[in-house]
Amino acid sequence: MHKKIALTVIYPGAIGIGLSALFAVGDCHQKALAKQIYASNLTQKTLYTDTNVSEKANFVSVIDGTFDRHHFTFGSKDPSYVIAEIERENIGKNNGEDDLRTDGRIESSKQDEVLKISSLPAPLFSGIQQLETVITSSGDVADIFVPRSVNSASVAKPFPVALLLQGANVDKSHYSEYAKVVASYGFVVVIPNNLRLWPVPPPAPTTTGYYPELKLINEVWNFIKDPAASPVAEVINPEQLVLLGHSLGGAAGLNAVQGGCSMPKCLYGEFKQPEALVAAVFYGTHLKPYTGDPVPPINNDTIPTALIFGEKDGRSFPEKTKETYQQLGNPTKVLVSVTGANHFGITNSNAPNNPVNTPAVVPAIIRDPKVQDMPQALAIKTIGTWTALFLRATVLQDPKAVDVIFSGAGDKVDNNVKVMMQTPSP
Repeated sequence: MHKKIALTVIYPGAIGIGLSALFAVGDCHQKALAKQIYASNLTQKTLYTDTNVSEKANFVSVIDGTFDRHHFTFGSKDPSYVIAEIERENIGKNNGEDDLRTDGRIESSKQDEVLKISSLPAPLFSGIQQLETVITSSGDVADIFVPRSVNSASVAKPFPVALLLQGANVDKSHYSEYAKVVASYGFVVVIPNNLRLWPVPPPAPTTTGYYPELKLINEVWNFIKDPAASPVAEVINPEQLVLLGHSLGGAAGLNAVQGGCSMPKCLYGEFKQPEALVAAVFYGTHLKPYTGDPVPPINNDTIPTALIFGEKDGRSFPEKTKETYQQLGNPTKVLVSVTGANHFGITNSNAPNNPVNTPAVVPAIIRDPKVQDMPQALAIKTIGTWTALFLRATVLQDPKAVDVIFSGAGDKVDNNVKVMMQTPSP
């Protein structure tokens, strides 16, 4: 059985594609391509609405069970070409637009561009120094990771500062291996332990533990730049701050990139967004309300933002991360899935326990019920590398990092990830 469906196809770039044709499933030949865009759990109406160029193609779909599978290809005015593969589930068993959920992928580029990338860029530093300090205004103890042994003479200081907001009750020490990977690409990474009251809604009692709050960003940023207090003031760039975050820390970070809370009652406190905040990468997080309401728009303005998640995450479910990604407003954004990783793929141990000197009031870490399917060291390296490459591409305009992140070739040389959507700045 065949039926015709009109689908709006978006290519985020300057290539204009003027073609309206009819294609049958299975008639297209797939080639090794670069540019990729994926969309997940979207209605037909909202498919790729955050991109700039829209072209329509009518094609034939084949119904297979509850899925409509579509496959079509068409050429552009230059030697590039576009392939799109769409899986669409008609949940309501009818043609209603609101009943269609879509997992889609569009690829586009010149084939020879893929061949330029044979592997991911290697770390720029082989030695990382770890320091411990105290943030003077808050009293929070923080670990700092500083690149020291350079692998290339072309790498120069000062370094951007990457502030990591920890997950709920996860001690800073659990992120040391991830921090070393990020630092090895030319960033000073700062991880504070932020002990605070968590104002949960009544009737639940408030708790004290390691919880992120937005004012922490200002406190750390002011401290790290201060030559009279900071042990790294001489090597950091005072105009480049990036945010990292895990789980609840990522949720706080998503509020920070839009200048404050998107919730009626702000659980993270108020703050003034630093002008130096230039990019963000968060792992295993989302802003899906507990009520089940849709994720609100995220007005991250000029701040490029990447969301990375483990496909086996049983705490911050991938579907919620994908929905959160769709609400990001900045056109430079990336969604990366790590094959086999769960919620704690980013921490030193996949079942982390806090150190014996952790304050007694800090609750135990809640484990992920899903088992991770990849070695922990590989998960950390993968998450850290893709974090660093996104930051190098967007903050430092590193051409090799740009190729990996925005050509679509990166996940063709790294089988541990899938770049599920990407929208480079025009």
